[in-house]
Amino acid sequence: MTFNVGREVPDNVAYLGIRASYFHVDNRAERGRNSYDLHVARVSDSRFERLVLLDVPRVDAPTRLQWKVNKVGVPVEELPQAGETLRMHFDASRIHLVCR
Repeated sequence: MTFNVGREVPDNVAYLGIRASYFHVDNRAERGRNSYDLHVARVSDSRFERLVLLDVPRVDAPTRLQWKVNKVGVPVEELPQAGETLRMHFDASRIHLVCR
């Protein structure tokens, strides 16, 4: 996955980070900048939120993305379900660059 972070990226950046509640489903007709189709691998519920594990497009990726969804007042059928593919958007202003 390649992200446009809206600013220059220093040479010593090793990782990028984004909080699990800071990305969301992209419902636009056209794919936006920093939007990717991700497969819902697993879901796990607590009382107030659903933890969604997303597979990234790269087959050999060492980990999954964790997305936290507030489920208060949301019908169960509208929550992400295992096996779905969702177009997710990552806001450039919320992406943190992590240097070595």
